[in-house]
Amino acid sequence: MPASWFPAMSPDVSMTSIALRLGLATISSAAIGFNRDERSHPAGLRTIMLVCMAATLASLELNLLLPTVGKAANSFVQIDPMRLPLGILTGIGFIGAGAIVRRDNFVTGLTTAATIWVVTVLGILFGAGQLVLGSIGAASTIFVLWILEYVDDRLPRKKRGTLSVSVEYTPTIESEVIALLASTGFIADRWRVSHDRVNGITTLSCDVTWKASGGRQPRIPRPFTELRALQGLRTFSWEE
Repeated sequence: MPASWFPAMSPDVSMTSIALRLGLATISSAAIGFNRDERSHPAGLRTIMLVCMAATLASLELNLLLPTVGKAANSFVQIDPMRLPLGILTGIGFIGAGAIVRRDNFVTGLTTAATIWVVTVLGILFGAGQLVLGSIGAASTIFVLWILEYVDDRLPRKKRGTLSVSVEYTPTIESEVIALLASTGFIADRWRVSHDRVNGITTLSCDVTWKASGGRQPRIPRPFTELRALQGLRTFSWEE
C-alpha cells in the first residue's frame, strides 16, 4: 500500500477531519458492539461505543496538543502527549478485567475483555488519523466476532470432568459402569471405588475425557443419560 494511505500525525487538524475520524469510530464500534449486544454479553453496544469514542477523543486531543511540543529544555512545563494513549491502554485494562468472571474452573468474559481492548486501539488509530489502518482493523475484528464464531462452534475440543455415582452393590457393578462409559465414547481413568457394606452401596468416581464441539453444551453431557438410567442408581454427580 502507498505510504500516503498511512499519514503521520499532523498538528493541523480540520473540523472535517475530526468529523470523519469520529464518524468512522462510531460506525466501527457500533458494528462491533451490536455483535456483543445481540449475544447478551456484559459489554454491549453502548459500552463498546463509549470505550471507542473515549479513545478516539483522547487521541484527537493528543493530535491537537502536538503544536505545544518542542518547548525549551529549561521550560517549567514539559508536555509529553504520547503518554496519553499509553495511559488509555493501561486504564482500559481495569474495564476489561471487570468483564472477566471466574466461577470455580469456568472462566467467562475473555472475548469481551479482548473486544474492549481492540476497540480502544481502534479509537486511538481513528483519532490519530490512521483511517485506513483503523478501518482494516475494524473489518478484521468484525470478521473474527461474526464469522469465526461459527467456525469456533464447530471445532472439536477435548473436555474433562469428574464423575461420581452411587449404586446398589452387585458383583459386576464396576465392570458395568466402565463398559457403559466406554460405549458412549468417554475415556475414564483414575477410578476410585468405595463400598458401604452396611447399606449395600458402591460409590464409583473417575475422571472422564471426551471430545465435543465448541458450541454451547448441555450442563450434563447427553451420553450420561444412559448412565443416569442405570438400575439401582442412588446418586449422580458431575463436574466439568
